[in-house]
Amino acid sequence: MLDVSYVEVKGSEFNVLATAGDSNLGGQEFTNSIFELISPNLDEICVQGWQTKSQFMNKVKKYCEDAKIKLSSVKEYELYFDIPKDIGIDRDSVFEYTIT
Repeated sequence: MLDVSYVEVKGSEFNVLATAGDSNLGGQEFTNSIFELISPNLDEICVQGWQTKSQFMNKVKKYCEDAKIKLSSVKEYELYFDIPKDIGIDRDSVFEYTIT
């Protein structure tokens, strides 16, 4: 797949002249791919059914979105966040994953 935008730049003004391809490329699909990448690791440190905890899921999806944005400007990004006590297998669980 390819997503292309033809943009005219004058000073600080951007004018999109044309677009073609998959406009979702790099969007929500990329965020979902990061989520799918880290989910098996979360399975190892979280209680069964962690995916049904909506508040935790929203935070994880936000962390994945943040990672996607950071990866647009860096080659490597470390996801690092605390796992709530009611979701982690251990009391003080921390999730760490490096995306390259």
